[in-house]
This record gives sequence, C-alpha cells and structure tokens, in this order.
Amino acid sequence: MKVRKWNGQFESGKYVYNINLKDDAGNQWEFDKEFEIKSEEAEKLNKTSVDEKKTSIKDYLLYIIVLFIVILGALIWIIRKKNKHE
Repeated sequence: MKVRKWNGQFESGKYVYNINLKDDAGNQWEFDKEFEIKSEEAEKLNKTSVDEKKTSIKDYLLYIIVLFIVILGALIWIIRKKNKHE
C-alpha cells in the first residue's frame, strides 16, 4: 500500500495503520491494523475534523476592529487639520 502525506482530510479507502514503539530498555513493538473508511464516514469525519478550516466573522474580528480604529483616526486627523486652516 502506498504511503500518503496527511493533508488534513479523510478520504474513503482501505488503510493500514502501522506504529513502531521502542522503550529505553531496548524493547521494541510493532503494531499493524488494517481498516477501511467508507465515503459516508469520511464525509462525517471531515465535517468534525479540527483541521477543517471554517471561516467566520470571529476570524476577522481583530482585522475589522483595527481597520475601524485606523479609519476613525484618519477622520479625526482630517477634521482637526481642516479646523486649523479655517
């Protein structure tokens, strides 16, 4: 079976999970587990995956606040500059 790099999403198919463990005493263990992910399971797992990137207003809230402060500051500066020239 071909080893694929993890891309954060599950794909349906047959897989083999392989792990090799070694302790400080030199003992070694190897475990293999064959499993299958069906398309319905993959879809469900991808929806609940912590790796799935979902954007919301919360993701951009800091940028919105900073932009608002910059615009407000620029408006105050322009108004004060106009008042000085009058």
